[in-house]
Amino acid sequence: MVLSTGVDPEESNKRLADAFNVSLTEDGFLAEADSKWRPIEFQKVGLYLAGTAHSPMPLKSVILQAEAAAQKAYTYLSGRAVHTAAVTSTVKDALCVRCQRCVNICPYGARSYNEADKCIDIDAAACQACGLCAAECQNNAAEVRGWSDKQLMAAIDAKLMDSPLSLTVG
Repeated sequence: MVLSTGVDPEESNKRLADAFNVSLTEDGFLAEADSKWRPIEFQKVGLYLAGTAHSPMPLKSVILQAEAAAQKAYTYLSGRAVHTAAVTSTVKDALCVRCQRCVNICPYGARSYNEADKCIDIDAAACQACGLCAAECQNNAAEVRGWSDKQLMAAIDAKLMDSPLSLTVG
């Protein structure tokens, strides 16, 4: 049996999460984008995480995580242009009923309601084309470029036609 001192999250984690619009784990630590593929990155581009703000860990792991975060930040800041997702979401304004469900579900904070123009605005730099907005929209007003219903159905039809199990009705 190994005994060690427990580590509680800092009280400032909640304020940091609110200020940068990032999420917390159920334990109160800052949540990474993906524990396997992006362990030091947040869902928002250009924000990086290291140390016990992430979770309790040994000093060696904290140092490795800090070095990785510093390298990621350097790479991000040294570039001449900020690279964003090649595909982003759009809004078909004529179909939009301004329910703002797409705004509330966006994990990247890429959507907002423009009160002055009475429309949904999209921050293309923040959008990661995850498609949650399109799935949430009841009127098909939210759409990820390159993945319209027509394009998806065409891809499914093409795959079914190539399948040896495809059935022909006629």
